[in-house]
Amino acid sequence: MLDEDQILSELTELMIPKASVKQLTEEFAFQLEERLMKSHESMLPSNLSYTGVVAEDRSKFYKLPYNHNKILSVDFGGTTLKFAIIKTYPIASILYIEEFEINENKIVNLNFFKIIIERILLRLTSLNYGNVNDSNCHNNTNLLFNYFFDNDIINNKLLNIPVTITFSFPINSDFKITSMGKGYQLTDEIKSMNIVELFQNLFDFYTEKFQVHNTFKFSVDNNIINDSIAVHFANKLAKKENNRSSEKLISLILGTGINSCFELPIKKLPAFKQEQIISKFSEYLDTDMKTIDEDNINVILNSEVGFLGKDIVNLTNFDYQQGKNELFMPLEFTTSGNYVPKILKKILVHYNILPIDELEKIDGKFITNELSKNFDGIIAKICQILIKRASIYIVSVIFAIESMINDHTRIINVGYIGSFLQFCQFYQEEIVRVSNGLVRLNFLRNSSIIGSSIANIV
Repeated sequence: MLDEDQILSELTELMIPKASVKQLTEEFAFQLEERLMKSHESMLPSNLSYTGVVAEDRSKFYKLPYNHNKILSVDFGGTTLKFAIIKTYPIASILYIEEFEINENKIVNLNFFKIIIERILLRLTSLNYGNVNDSNCHNNTNLLFNYFFDNDIINNKLLNIPVTITFSFPINSDFKITSMGKGYQLTDEIKSMNIVELFQNLFDFYTEKFQVHNTFKFSVDNNIINDSIAVHFANKLAKKENNRSSEKLISLILGTGINSCFELPIKKLPAFKQEQIISKFSEYLDTDMKTIDEDNINVILNSEVGFLGKDIVNLTNFDYQQGKNELFMPLEFTTSGNYVPKILKKILVHYNILPIDELEKIDGKFITNELSKNFDGIIAKICQILIKRASIYIVSVIFAIESMINDHTRIINVGYIGSFLQFCQFYQEEIVRVSNGLVRLNFLRNSSIIGSSIANIV
């Protein structure tokens, strides 16, 4: 049986990449460029790409000088769903917010979405009528109406509530889900559905079920965007507020899964991706213009970086082995809050450090807690190795993105969300250390919620 030092030495040799950060950066940059040119699942341009990019004027975040409508913003992340009522003027701000866990069911079928929308409407309508089981229900009466009373009226009788939905999985131009990571299993039933129509139908069904359909109309329209895009909107807003107007931004999500968003000149996109968004710019062009000034217009890209890493990331027998119908996502398998705990579990069983019946407690919070103990004990030291490994890959990807969007390496301000990185101080410190201080992390609180509300009114 190996002693503690031998186990740690063996794991260090196995897990820590042999290649330098410079080498890894070059390899990731090649894969990013290849996916930009060829992939239909990653490096996807957003239909909202013109927002705040065509002009740096902050007013371009808004179609009109004033938008009075309050918005219901829904953030479907990895294991947590948030919904909020947002005021958009003079700045986007949260009036009301709630969240609940959704990790009890990883099978994504029609019933999965029914449960989510029903739960949201149940809570919102309890604001309207009060919960009979709540001793303070009289304080809740008509609160929902009070939030939205000055919104636009539909057909002279219904208060219109625009709904924006932030979705953490790739969606194509037909609003169909192309794939799902983070351990979710997408059913054939959902693959064929337009999710804008799906969500609209569900909102309509449950407003009638809860008998508020004669007062409110929840309007989804086409307001569904990827969470990385929403985070990037919030990151751009933060940039303007901090007067970093010349800086090209990198936005990162590192929680249950991993993703990143950034901007590139439209001329760098292949023809088939340019065609997806070119019509979206037309309303911002002079009427006599026949072509787009490709040097002055950027597009926002949802990179889906979790797909990166084939033949770059060194996967071991301890790493997650995807099932037959699951996606191969090497970077996500080795860096995210969904999969790093799975690696730890395999290691602890293999070396007989913990019995199988104690593994259920191991998740991202467990790792964060272990790393807060000043590496006291073998489990904390193993967690340290896993996060060191993950940080090397994360920094290399950030450098690879930086090489695509800027002409030279400098301080790289990365706006991020994701509870795994947010609460794991050691992870943050390792990213800074591995980057030699070039990467600076800026946590963007509630950025998916804020970013999606901005997207609704641009």
